[in-house]
Amino acid sequence: MSAPQRPTLSVVIPHKPGLERIRALESLAAVEYPRDRYEVIVAEGYHPSKQRNQAVAQARGEIVVFFDDDVTPDPKLFERFVADFADFPNAAVVGGPSVIPPTDHFWQQCFARVMRSRVTMGRSIARYESNGRRRVTNESELILCNVAMRREAFAKTGGFDERLWPNEENEMFERLQRLGHQLVYDPQAMVYRSHRPTLGNFVRQLLSYGRGRMGQTLIRPSLTCMIRMVPAVFVLYLASLLAWHPWWYALPLAVYALLIGSAAAYHAVHNRTVAGGLMSLWLLPLAHLAYGCGLLSALFNRMGRHEEPPGASVKLRVAKSFGA
Repeated sequence: MSAPQRPTLSVVIPHKPGLERIRALESLAAVEYPRDRYEVIVAEGYHPSKQRNQAVAQARGEIVVFFDDDVTPDPKLFERFVADFADFPNAAVVGGPSVIPPTDHFWQQCFARVMRSRVTMGRSIARYESNGRRRVTNESELILCNVAMRREAFAKTGGFDERLWPNEENEMFERLQRLGHQLVYDPQAMVYRSHRPTLGNFVRQLLSYGRGRMGQTLIRPSLTCMIRMVPAVFVLYLASLLAWHPWWYALPLAVYALLIGSAAAYHAVHNRTVAGGLMSLWLLPLAHLAYGCGLLSALFNRMGRHEEPPGASVKLRVAKSFGA
């Protein structure tokens, strides 16, 4: 008896116009999966949620794999996704971490430590490191640059909410859970992706994450979203200290400073880098402030950064078809 065929996959890669190199597309040559069992759809445009929705509408695979254009998947990633769906038949989504390449420079390694710190990310550190065992999870541990979804589950939700970017996946994943589907985190299902190259880029990233989270909260409130409002409260608290500062009102700030100092010391010891620990002393608070400001800014501006140039449209291209 012949072995059953592996599921068909549709790989969706959105990118902006003018991008000369699509690293994710190039790196698929090293992925270990039968070439006749997956297709690749590249979606060019300025609105990632819309790009992904239109690409999935054209996709023919049983499973849709979402990559960002700058990731490098582990060679065994597709095989892991397929095995995860087989082992978790009620799973609508399977995802894994986006891990920083060891060749990234000092600043990027510092930013990576911030994103892997529970002080800043809580449970979401699983998005940026191989964390624990394979498990049923929630949206806080999954990241859209490295997830796979059953196409029929995607269709059932109506796709990503195009009012959001980022956090469009987080909002969708919560909808799927409410429909009774499982989300699965696989720590070995990895892609490699560099962190932002400069401090300015890193701050803008966190501002964007904050805006996206507030947008998600306004559209679909949940306990997870409410917990993520803490940095906004922290920013308001610091602002109030400028006008009203009795000694006892500053006690929370003293406790916070102790927490940051402990986290920085841990980074220095765990990563064997005194310089990295010293960088964490101010990068961790900066991350909280940037994220908190992003949350607050979304209350007064558009919820997501999804403005498009006049006349812009999504252009789809099948970079690889089944059997090719």
